[in-house]
Amino acid sequence: MKDTLSGTVLSGVGGLYAVRLPDGTSLHCRARGVFRHEKSTVLAGDRVLVAYEENKKESGYVIDRILPRKNELPRPAVANLDVLLIAFAVTKPEPDLLLIDKLTITALSRGIRPVILITKADLDPEKAQDYASVYRKAGFSVLLSSRDSEDGVIGLRSLIEAGEDGLTYAFAGASGVGKSTFLNRIFPSLEQATGAISEKVARGKHTTRAVRLFETAVGETSCYIADTPGFSMLDFVAYTDCPCEELAPLFPEFRPFLGICRWDDCTHTKEDDCAVRAACAEGQIAESRHKNYRVLYEELRAMPEWKRKQK
Repeated sequence: MKDTLSGTVLSGVGGLYAVRLPDGTSLHCRARGVFRHEKSTVLAGDRVLVAYEENKKESGYVIDRILPRKNELPRPAVANLDVLLIAFAVTKPEPDLLLIDKLTITALSRGIRPVILITKADLDPEKAQDYASVYRKAGFSVLLSSRDSEDGVIGLRSLIEAGEDGLTYAFAGASGVGKSTFLNRIFPSLEQATGAISEKVARGKHTTRAVRLFETAVGETSCYIADTPGFSMLDFVAYTDCPCEELAPLFPEFRPFLGICRWDDCTHTKEDDCAVRAACAEGQIAESRHKNYRVLYEELRAMPEWKRKQK
């Protein structure tokens, strides 16, 4: 029986993976070819077994086995995640609320806690508070970050300190919203590269090109922090196996009103006597959230049955 070591994948670039061992040391490993044949991909955050392999061409450590995952995200591509910090800027670039809601749903459907991070709040404080109200009303924790306040930094540090040891946190959102800049403010030693917004197109430069996990600590609480490449699109239907009938509970603010509509098969999109629609009309559910629910419901409803079974 071969000797193996257990570890956590911190990053992977060009087929070479950095694996952190329990004693704090790191190994650089290749992945066995069998993963390609099985169409398996090693992800940052994976718990793996590595073994030393000797051969004529190249000797060294290889990833021998990927241990079972509790979850994985397709974009950002990371495994075994506990908290997803969904970042968007008040402006420059303008927020895509549909993308934000896709990310919250994708996280919740995989047992990951979404936390909303609103950056550049100082550029439009009133709008920042409006956005914060939408997501707090939906039941999410919300952090606000600005150049002239440490509130967001303090909030995230408190969130991590209150959590268990060994949890994995990842940042996600569009390019240029300041994910890496915010990360630097909390953990200056990580020295993440940051980039300025292009004035011409008002979009961020992709300064983070691959998911990287950093082992760190806040107070006495150890954790992994993942910085991720920015993106502006997420093919929600391609990345979810959630049927349209199961979408509503993934909007937490809908839950108190589910099961009390007039119709048992209410879709909460256009029916009369719908408790969800009534709550929206009364301001208990944000109109933007219900609008995005209807868009995503129709996307899922239009998915052919054969494609859903193939997922």
